[in-house]
Amino acid sequence: MQNNKLVQLARQFADDLSDLLNSTITDGIRITATTLPSGLVLLGRGIGNSNLTSEPIPLARSRNRPRVYLKYTHWCGLDDEDTHLATMTSLMDLHTSDEISNESLLLGIDYSRYPNNEFPRAHMHVAGERDDLDDLYLGGDKNRRTLRQLHLPVGGSRYRPTLEDLLEFVILEKMAKPRREWKKAIEEHRVRWEELQLKAAVRRNQKAAAEELRAAGWQITEPPE
Repeated sequence: MQNNKLVQLARQFADDLSDLLNSTITDGIRITATTLPSGLVLLGRGIGNSNLTSEPIPLARSRNRPRVYLKYTHWCGLDDEDTHLATMTSLMDLHTSDEISNESLLLGIDYSRYPNNEFPRAHMHVAGERDDLDDLYLGGDKNRRTLRQLHLPVGGSRYRPTLEDLLEFVILEKMAKPRREWKKAIEEHRVRWEELQLKAAVRRNQKAAAEELRAAGWQITEPPE
């Protein structure tokens, strides 16, 4: 059953992502959303009722040859109060080819609100090789481990890397030529994201937030029970 509030919030988020991409590196990229049978909303490029696989995004202006490609997929739902948009799972992968294979992966940032394993909710995979990884492994699986199999923790649920961070990384490391005002666009979108995260943190830690505001001189009264 379609939740109209969830769909509206997810589409607004998709429009915001599209604006971020096209204000920094890309031209005419559109992030779309579709409702899944589970009730969640799936976001990505080219996503629709007949296509649930997000298409790779060339991180380049239309006049430039892309050097890296972004595979972006985002599953959204509502929070526990059925009020605010919540990320259930997100995948942000950088590839050196639009074929999107294991061989082309540069790095990937994954997040799961409800992970089905013991690894950090937010973690990063980095492509590469280390000859000494097997010497560090105490598990029972004797297969050779690669660097990309490690789950590198990246800030937890609240402060995990964002698309803004990933695009800034691509630009600063000279993997793409950005628009002239890219820094302004990144900062504007980052401020909005941080405000949303701050509000969410306050909702989950109201007493701590009230204590800090009282210490700063605010007059805070507790709500009736």
